[in-house]
Amino acid sequence: MPVAIKINPKDNVVVALHPIAKGTAVPVDGASVTAVEDIPQGHKMAIAPIHAGENVIKYGFPIGHATADAVPGTWMHTHNVKTNLSGEIEYSYHPNVHPLAPVAPETFMGYRRKDGRAATRNEIWIIPTVGCVNDCAKALVRDNQDLVTDSIDGLYTFTHPFGCSQTGHDHAQTRKLLAALARHPNAGAVLVLSLGCENLTHEQFLTELGEYDHDRIKFLTCQDVDDELVAGREILKELAAYAAPLQRADSLQRAGGRHEVRRFGRFVRHYRQPHHRPLQRYAVRPRRFHRADRSAGNVRCRGLFDGSLPERKSV
Repeated sequence: MPVAIKINPKDNVVVALHPIAKGTAVPVDGASVTAVEDIPQGHKMAIAPIHAGENVIKYGFPIGHATADAVPGTWMHTHNVKTNLSGEIEYSYHPNVHPLAPVAPETFMGYRRKDGRAATRNEIWIIPTVGCVNDCAKALVRDNQDLVTDSIDGLYTFTHPFGCSQTGHDHAQTRKLLAALARHPNAGAVLVLSLGCENLTHEQFLTELGEYDHDRIKFLTCQDVDDELVAGREILKELAAYAAPLQRADSLQRAGGRHEVRRFGRFVRHYRQPHHRPLQRYAVRPRRFHRADRSAGNVRCRGLFDGSLPERKSV
């Protein structure tokens, strides 16, 4: 293993890769230079005579000048090397600009949204504004899978324990996160589901959301209807009718940022959210051939076996 390295052919010093003891012969460019004193690891050793005032060359450029004559094998450091800089110096930058050949922008087969953004999926999302309606949102997902037709990729909800009894920054962050989900281009249509008495009010959510497509985003307040599951299905039918005709097209991603979110895992996490209380992406995924004998039993969902589906839970 070499004990020193000459970084550039123009250098008049080498850098010690290991401590070099006085009297050690150091191979350099097919010759040998004997260290006239101990050279610490990482420090410089002269490999040619350097007279006082001459430049010390490293990386092919002057890094300073010698303050005393140095013979080959001399340790070159702050005690005998001084910078060539003195005081404040005005610097100028003159880059060589080379025009680049034009490149056609890359596209992909995605869903073009009205605001110009591109999506990789066309899903219907149910976004609860408060954790109290999580069961209702799950029931709407479970009971309306028949609406997943044509180009609709799925019906999902994002359950969470927030939206009520929050104040300050936590409350603001919940509004921000849920509104961002509603605006996400992968949601071809969105149902914002509220209870009616939560801290995160309908008016606050609208303020956070800003301008929106009234055909794409619709709202349901459970306390304003007799049966939230019936009312929810009617709204989901409208949203499905809006999203189903959308088709993939050659889409150019809008400049200024990515719009795709990671969806390979199950959880989307609030940045202040404890790990044991995740914001969950809930979906019903039917499976068959789950019996031990591999026979086709009832279609089941995650966590539900051959028994009947659990009784509906209202809010």
